[in-house]
Amino acid sequence: MTEIKINCLAFILGFGLKETNLFGPLSETFLKMAEQGHVFHVICRESNSVSAKTLYEFPSGGFVQVHKIPQSNPLGRLKFLGILLETASLIIKTQKINVMYTHIMPYLAEVGITLSKFYRIPHVYWICSDWPKEIHHQTPFVKRTVGDIQHYGIMKSTDHIFTCTEFCRKDRSQYLKLNPNKFSIIPNAVNIERFQTGEHSRHEIFQKYNIPDQSRLILYFSSLSIRKGAVDLLHSIAYLKERTDVPFFILFCGHGEQERIEYEPWLRENKLQELAYFTGAIPSEEAPQYYHSCDIFCVPARYEGFGRVYVEAMACKKPIVSCKVGGIPEVVDHEKTGILTASKNPLALAEALAELLNHPQTAVEMGNAGYAKATRYYDQSIVAELTIKNFQKVIQASVLT
Repeated sequence: MTEIKINCLAFILGFGLKETNLFGPLSETFLKMAEQGHVFHVICRESNSVSAKTLYEFPSGGFVQVHKIPQSNPLGRLKFLGILLETASLIIKTQKINVMYTHIMPYLAEVGITLSKFYRIPHVYWICSDWPKEIHHQTPFVKRTVGDIQHYGIMKSTDHIFTCTEFCRKDRSQYLKLNPNKFSIIPNAVNIERFQTGEHSRHEIFQKYNIPDQSRLILYFSSLSIRKGAVDLLHSIAYLKERTDVPFFILFCGHGEQERIEYEPWLRENKLQELAYFTGAIPSEEAPQYYHSCDIFCVPARYEGFGRVYVEAMACKKPIVSCKVGGIPEVVDHEKTGILTASKNPLALAEALAELLNHPQTAVEMGNAGYAKATRYYDQSIVAELTIKNFQKVIQASVLT
């Protein structure tokens, strides 16, 4: 397989090393693959790719060419798709594309699959299953049915599916009645080296938010949505206060202005405002400083397909407190790299946090174990190698057929 050079046309909503969400880490992985001589032509939305260069070249001959397409008004998607189709067709006609890839977005996948069938190029679709059945069934029937039909059509038509955990493979293959062998499990990557910076940021962060020097810091680093469990961590504070004599402070880092408007009065009403603070969204390049400043990392998600933030915290040797839902138990080993509780349970959450606050040596040991796992399985170099092998398998299978 190693002799096959990947020449991939990729449809991604965003690209760039400083972009948020999945785009930054995905960009790092593509660049790591290009370092080894592989080629990627990336078509993406301009507004989600501000930090992206037009061309990344490497001595190996590999490169990533980025094509940014604007989308600026209510009719922008139609124009976006038109330019995307024109750009993609030109690339296919002028480059020796041997595989196509779409990341998450259904409307991009439909374009990619249509082109792949027309030009007889294998197509790979990336999906993460983090939408539980109880939420899915709350969606209006017509919208849910149309979405299911669209999603089923895409996953049935694509040649192969990349996903990030065994949970995701089982969930999607069973729900859509697909052959599980059509899936390859490739975990989300983290640039472990990048998270070695910021090791001496604790004093600076404590000063910035007026955190008492003697406090142990619990860090929440995600959006403040119900899905991520911010409200559960908030409600655990009163319980936690009763279960430890160790002074603590919780820093909520993430976007969600509406949630913040609701949460801050609750803290004041319960006279807990001295124990927590909401920072708002933090730029991704500053994330390592916050991770290194904390003693415990806690995002008690109610549902999650993978959870890259846990790996980022593990890369900084921090113990994790979260929930036994979705793909999280595959990432966080209960009682080894962290503690997992039932979801939507502030009391159980408080007890887990108190366990680590009251036993700091256990917290250190879990943090070290998490770092060992992160470097072994989730570093971008390792994930890039796994991704290369799976792309090559797809390409090889298409040649054989």
